[in-house]
Amino acid sequence: MTKQDKNKEEQFKIGTCTKLVPVEPRQELQVFETEIKGVRVIKKSFHDDARGWFQESFRKSELEMILGGKSVEMKQGSISYSMPGVIRGIHGEMQYKMITPLTGRTIGAYVDLRPNSPTFCKWIMLEFDNTSPEGARSGVLLEPGIGNSFGVVSNTEGLGAFYIYSVSEEYNKGDLGHSICYNDQIIAIPWDKYIPNPLISETRDLKLPGVREVWPDKFK
Repeated sequence: MTKQDKNKEEQFKIGTCTKLVPVEPRQELQVFETEIKGVRVIKKSFHDDARGWFQESFRKSELEMILGGKSVEMKQGSISYSMPGVIRGIHGEMQYKMITPLTGRTIGAYVDLRPNSPTFCKWIMLEFDNTSPEGARSGVLLEPGIGNSFGVVSNTEGLGAFYIYSVSEEYNKGDLGHSICYNDQIIAIPWDKYIPNPLISETRDLKLPGVREVWPDKFK
């Protein structure tokens, strides 16, 4: 097995972090399954010329094809900007999410928060290196019950990160779904390795419960 084959084999594994960098122009859609069912890496077609470049964030028909024919309606699209050192999540609203980091160096951690799933409380991390303005951006398609957490790696330039995301339900401030604190000890995402002194929302994310509080019967 070559080193390249070995690296490919180790991608998107539970408990690992896979690095994604902007890719060369292409016409076709690429979909990569991960070891957590309901977490997919999406690489869209990309077009560039002397003026710059263009890339779709998603297409409804493609999402439904990827999901095996399920009807999906994205009801809200949002843009987020996070400063270096920020961690958001783990947000577990019961909805489909299509996420595309655009700039900076960021870490996405995606956690299975479906209590009857064989991969319950397992996670996958993706490192998005979008520090270059060129090249197609990779996205992530999450199914309901997958927790989304996101952090920005500090850098000497002090640059934060933009990312866009679309969801299948409109925002409801009172609906946190099965959201879990980012540093839950059972899930044990190794955030310290990437963002040792994080900035967390004190009004929301730091107040989120742990998995033992949400599903006490699973930890008797």
